[in-house]
Amino acid sequence: MDQAARLVARHVGRPLSAVESDIARCDQLLVYTDPGSHRIVGASPVRRVSAEYRGRPCNVLYTSDVAIEPDYRGANVMQRSGMRCFVDTKRREPNVPVVWLFLASTYRSMLVLTRNFAEYWPAPGGNDPALGELVGSAASQLWGNAWSAHSGTVTLNEPSCASLLDVPARFRERPELRAFMTHTDYTRGRYVVCAAPLHARNWLEVARRSALRAVARSRSRAIGRTAGDQEPPTLWDALARTDAFEATMMDDDV
Repeated sequence: MDQAARLVARHVGRPLSAVESDIARCDQLLVYTDPGSHRIVGASPVRRVSAEYRGRPCNVLYTSDVAIEPDYRGANVMQRSGMRCFVDTKRREPNVPVVWLFLASTYRSMLVLTRNFAEYWPAPGGNDPALGELVGSAASQLWGNAWSAHSGTVTLNEPSCASLLDVPARFRERPELRAFMTHTDYTRGRYVVCAAPLHARNWLEVARRSALRAVARSRSRAIGRTAGDQEPPTLWDALARTDAFEATMMDDDV
Protein backbone atom coordinates (compact mmCIF):
# COMPACT_ATOMS: atom_id res chain seq x y z
CA MET A 1 0.00 0.00 0.00
CA ASP A 2 2.86 2.42 0.78
CA GLN A 3 4.32 2.09 -2.73
CA ALA A 4 0.91 2.62 -4.33
CA ALA A 5 0.23 5.69 -2.16
CA ARG A 6 3.57 7.26 -3.05
CA LEU A 7 2.96 6.58 -6.75
CA VAL A 8 -0.46 8.25 -6.64
CA ALA A 9 0.71 11.25 -4.59
CA ARG A 10 3.66 11.84 -6.91
CA HIS A 11 1.62 11.79 -10.11
CA VAL A 12 -1.52 13.69 -9.09
CA GLY A 13 0.16 16.31 -6.90
CA ARG A 14 -1.89 15.62 -3.76
CA PRO A 15 -0.44 15.36 -0.23
CA LEU A 16 0.68 11.84 0.65
CA SER A 17 -1.42 11.91 3.83
CA ALA A 18 -4.58 12.64 1.80
CA VAL A 19 -3.87 9.79 -0.61
CA GLU A 20 -3.18 7.39 2.29
CA SER A 21 -6.50 8.42 3.85
CA ASP A 22 -8.33 7.68 0.58
CA ILE A 23 -6.69 4.26 0.34
CA ALA A 24 -7.58 3.45 3.95
CA ARG A 25 -11.27 4.20 3.23
CA CYS A 26 -11.47 2.50 -0.15
CA ASP A 27 -13.37 -0.71 -0.86
CA GLN A 28 -10.75 -1.94 -3.34
CA LEU A 29 -7.28 -0.85 -4.44
CA LEU A 30 -6.61 -1.33 -8.15
CA VAL A 31 -2.93 -2.06 -8.68
CA TYR A 32 -1.04 -2.88 -11.87
CA THR A 33 2.39 -4.49 -11.46
CA ASP A 34 5.04 -4.83 -14.15
CA PRO A 35 5.26 -8.60 -14.86
CA GLY A 36 9.06 -8.51 -15.11
CA SER A 37 10.17 -6.24 -12.28
CA HIS A 38 7.05 -6.70 -10.08
CA ARG A 39 7.14 -2.92 -9.57
CA ILE A 40 3.82 -1.14 -9.09
CA VAL A 41 3.34 1.07 -12.17
CA GLY A 42 -0.35 1.94 -11.81
CA ALA A 43 -2.74 2.36 -8.89
CA SER A 44 -6.16 3.71 -8.00
CA PRO A 45 -8.34 3.41 -4.86
CA VAL A 46 -12.01 2.49 -5.51
CA ARG A 47 -15.08 3.24 -3.38
CA ARG A 48 -18.60 1.97 -4.11
CA VAL A 49 -21.79 3.98 -3.56
CA SER A 50 -25.40 3.37 -4.62
CA ALA A 51 -27.52 5.88 -6.54
CA GLU A 52 -30.45 5.94 -8.97
CA TYR A 53 -29.94 6.11 -12.73
CA ARG A 54 -32.89 6.40 -15.13
CA GLY A 55 -35.26 5.15 -12.43
CA ARG A 56 -33.15 2.11 -11.53
CA PRO A 57 -30.67 1.37 -8.74
CA CYS A 58 -27.07 1.85 -9.90
CA ASN A 59 -23.64 0.95 -8.56
CA VAL A 60 -21.21 3.86 -8.72
CA LEU A 61 -17.48 3.04 -8.72
CA TYR A 62 -15.55 6.09 -7.53
CA THR A 63 -11.80 6.12 -8.20
CA SER A 64 -10.34 8.92 -6.09
CA ASP A 65 -7.05 9.10 -8.04
CA VAL A 66 -5.63 7.21 -10.99
CA ALA A 67 -1.85 7.21 -11.39
CA ILE A 68 0.20 5.50 -14.11
CA GLU A 69 3.94 5.66 -14.66
CA PRO A 70 4.67 7.57 -17.92
CA ASP A 71 6.30 4.61 -19.66
CA TYR A 72 3.09 2.59 -19.24
CA ARG A 73 0.59 5.19 -20.45
CA GLY A 74 -1.19 4.19 -23.63
CA ALA A 75 -0.77 0.49 -22.80
CA ASN A 76 -4.35 0.27 -21.48
CA VAL A 77 -3.01 -0.55 -18.00
CA MET A 78 -5.82 0.84 -15.88
CA GLN A 79 -8.47 -0.02 -18.47
CA ARG A 80 -7.68 -3.69 -17.83
CA SER A 81 -7.72 -3.22 -14.06
CA GLY A 82 -10.95 -1.25 -14.33
CA MET A 83 -12.53 -4.02 -16.38
CA ARG A 84 -11.73 -6.55 -13.65
CA CYS A 85 -13.34 -4.26 -11.04
CA PHE A 86 -16.39 -3.85 -13.28
CA VAL A 87 -16.70 -7.61 -13.80
CA ASP A 88 -16.47 -8.25 -10.04
CA THR A 89 -19.26 -5.73 -9.47
CA LYS A 90 -21.50 -7.23 -12.18
CA ARG A 91 -20.98 -10.74 -10.81
CA ARG A 92 -22.47 -9.65 -7.50
CA GLU A 93 -25.39 -7.74 -9.08
CA PRO A 94 -25.61 -8.61 -12.77
CA ASN A 95 -28.79 -6.63 -13.48
CA VAL A 96 -27.67 -3.38 -11.83
CA PRO A 97 -26.08 -0.70 -14.08
CA VAL A 98 -22.57 0.51 -13.23
CA VAL A 99 -21.22 4.06 -13.60
CA TRP A 100 -17.59 5.14 -13.16
CA LEU A 101 -17.04 8.36 -11.18
CA PHE A 102 -13.76 10.24 -10.64
CA LEU A 103 -12.24 13.67 -10.07
CA ALA A 104 -10.29 15.37 -12.86
CA SER A 105 -7.15 16.06 -10.85
CA THR A 106 -5.20 16.80 -14.05
CA TYR A 107 -6.08 17.62 -17.65
CA ARG A 108 -5.07 14.06 -18.53
CA SER A 109 -7.87 12.80 -16.28
CA MET A 110 -10.42 14.87 -18.19
CA LEU A 111 -9.16 13.63 -21.54
CA VAL A 112 -9.59 10.04 -20.40
CA LEU A 113 -13.33 10.61 -20.95
CA THR A 114 -13.12 12.15 -24.40
CA ARG A 115 -10.45 9.74 -25.66
CA ASN A 116 -12.16 6.54 -24.45
CA PHE A 117 -15.94 6.88 -24.10
CA ALA A 118 -18.93 7.64 -26.33
CA GLU A 119 -21.11 8.90 -23.43
CA TYR A 120 -19.76 10.78 -20.41
CA TRP A 121 -20.31 13.73 -18.04
CA PRO A 122 -19.55 16.61 -18.32
CA ALA A 123 -19.85 16.66 -22.12
CA PRO A 124 -18.95 19.76 -24.19
CA GLY A 125 -22.08 19.39 -26.32
CA GLY A 126 -24.47 19.31 -23.35
CA ASN A 127 -25.07 16.99 -20.41
CA ASP A 128 -27.55 14.13 -20.07
CA PRO A 129 -29.91 15.20 -17.23
CA ALA A 130 -30.27 11.62 -15.93
CA LEU A 131 -26.50 11.20 -15.71
CA GLY A 132 -26.24 14.62 -14.09
CA GLU A 133 -28.75 13.62 -11.40
CA LEU A 134 -26.77 10.46 -10.67
CA VAL A 135 -23.54 12.45 -10.39
CA GLY A 136 -25.21 14.84 -7.95
CA SER A 137 -26.57 12.02 -5.80
CA ALA A 138 -23.25 10.14 -5.66
CA ALA A 139 -21.23 13.33 -5.09
CA SER A 140 -23.50 14.37 -2.21
CA GLN A 141 -22.95 10.98 -0.56
CA LEU A 142 -19.20 11.11 -1.02
CA TRP A 143 -18.48 14.77 -0.24
CA GLY A 144 -21.59 16.35 1.33
CA ASN A 145 -21.51 20.15 1.26
CA ALA A 146 -18.16 20.14 -0.56
CA TRP A 147 -20.09 19.24 -3.72
CA SER A 148 -21.30 22.14 -5.91
CA ALA A 149 -24.08 21.25 -8.34
CA HIS A 150 -23.73 24.65 -10.01
CA SER A 151 -20.13 24.13 -11.15
CA GLY A 152 -20.03 20.32 -11.05
CA THR A 153 -17.04 20.42 -8.71
CA VAL A 154 -15.87 19.26 -5.31
CA THR A 155 -13.75 21.52 -3.09
CA LEU A 156 -11.45 19.43 -0.90
CA ASN A 157 -9.60 22.36 0.69
CA GLU A 158 -6.24 20.66 0.25
CA PRO A 159 -3.90 22.81 -1.88
CA SER A 160 -2.07 21.01 -4.67
CA CYS A 161 1.33 21.71 -6.17
CA ALA A 162 -0.19 21.30 -9.64
CA SER A 163 -1.01 24.27 -11.87
CA LEU A 164 -3.29 24.98 -14.81
CA LEU A 165 -0.13 26.21 -16.49
CA ASP A 166 0.85 22.52 -16.70
CA VAL A 167 -1.79 22.10 -19.42
CA PRO A 168 -0.07 22.30 -22.85
CA ALA A 169 -1.06 25.49 -24.66
CA ARG A 170 -2.61 23.65 -27.60
CA PHE A 171 -5.04 21.85 -25.26
CA ARG A 172 -6.26 24.86 -23.26
CA GLU A 173 -8.94 26.07 -25.68
CA ARG A 174 -10.37 22.67 -26.51
CA PRO A 175 -14.12 22.27 -25.84
CA GLU A 176 -13.62 19.02 -23.92
CA LEU A 177 -11.38 20.85 -21.45
CA ARG A 178 -13.58 23.91 -21.00
CA ALA A 179 -15.11 22.75 -17.69
CA PHE A 180 -11.68 21.73 -16.38
CA MET A 181 -10.00 25.02 -17.28
CA THR A 182 -12.92 27.10 -15.97
CA HIS A 183 -13.62 25.44 -12.63
CA THR A 184 -10.42 23.74 -11.45
CA ASP A 185 -8.71 25.63 -8.60
CA TYR A 186 -5.58 23.90 -7.33
CA THR A 187 -5.05 26.47 -4.58
CA ARG A 188 -8.33 25.36 -2.97
CA GLY A 189 -8.29 21.75 -4.06
CA ARG A 190 -11.35 22.22 -6.29
CA TYR A 191 -11.83 19.57 -8.97
CA VAL A 192 -14.37 18.77 -11.70
CA VAL A 193 -16.39 15.59 -11.12
CA CYS A 194 -16.46 13.21 -14.12
CA ALA A 195 -18.60 10.17 -14.88
CA ALA A 196 -19.05 7.51 -17.57
CA PRO A 197 -21.75 4.82 -17.69
CA LEU A 198 -20.14 1.41 -18.09
CA HIS A 199 -22.68 0.06 -20.55
CA ALA A 200 -22.15 -1.92 -23.75
CA ARG A 201 -21.81 1.12 -26.05
CA ASN A 202 -19.09 2.66 -23.90
CA TRP A 203 -17.20 -0.62 -23.51
CA LEU A 204 -17.24 -1.09 -27.28
CA GLU A 205 -15.81 2.42 -27.67
CA VAL A 206 -13.11 1.67 -25.08
CA ALA A 207 -12.18 -1.50 -27.00
CA ARG A 208 -12.08 0.37 -30.33
CA ARG A 209 -9.89 3.17 -28.97
CA SER A 210 -7.59 0.69 -27.20
CA ALA A 211 -7.10 -1.22 -30.45
CA LEU A 212 -6.28 1.99 -32.32
CA ARG A 213 -3.74 2.93 -29.64
CA ALA A 214 -2.10 -0.49 -29.91
CA VAL A 215 -1.81 -0.12 -33.70
CA ALA A 216 -0.42 3.40 -33.37
CA ARG A 217 2.23 2.30 -30.87
CA SER A 218 3.20 -0.64 -33.09
CA ARG A 219 3.60 1.64 -36.10
CA SER A 220 5.68 4.14 -34.16
CA ARG A 221 8.05 1.36 -33.03
CA ALA A 222 8.27 0.09 -36.62
CA ILE A 223 9.20 3.57 -37.85
CA GLY A 224 11.90 3.72 -35.20
CA ARG A 225 13.35 0.39 -36.31
CA THR A 226 13.28 1.48 -39.94
CA ALA A 227 15.41 4.46 -38.97
CA GLY A 228 18.13 2.12 -37.74
CA ASP A 229 16.68 1.57 -34.25
CA GLN A 230 17.24 5.26 -33.56
CA GLU A 231 13.74 6.59 -32.95
CA PRO A 232 13.84 10.40 -33.34
CA PRO A 233 13.01 12.19 -30.09
CA THR A 234 10.27 14.15 -31.83
CA LEU A 235 8.56 11.16 -33.48
CA TRP A 236 5.93 10.56 -30.80
CA ASP A 237 5.02 14.24 -30.65
CA ALA A 238 4.89 14.45 -34.44
CA LEU A 239 2.58 11.44 -34.62
CA ALA A 240 0.34 12.98 -31.95
CA ARG A 241 -0.15 15.99 -34.21
CA THR A 242 -1.66 13.98 -37.07
CA ASP A 243 -5.46 13.94 -37.27
CA ALA A 244 -5.89 10.16 -37.19
CA PHE A 245 -3.51 9.67 -34.31
CA GLU A 246 -4.84 12.54 -32.23
CA ALA A 247 -8.31 11.04 -32.39
CA THR A 248 -7.16 8.33 -30.01
CA MET A 249 -4.09 9.64 -28.24
CA MET A 250 -2.73 12.66 -26.40
CA ASP A 251 0.77 14.03 -25.78
CA ASP A 252 1.17 12.15 -22.52
CA ASP A 253 -0.43 9.02 -23.92
CA VAL A 254 -3.41 8.16 -21.69
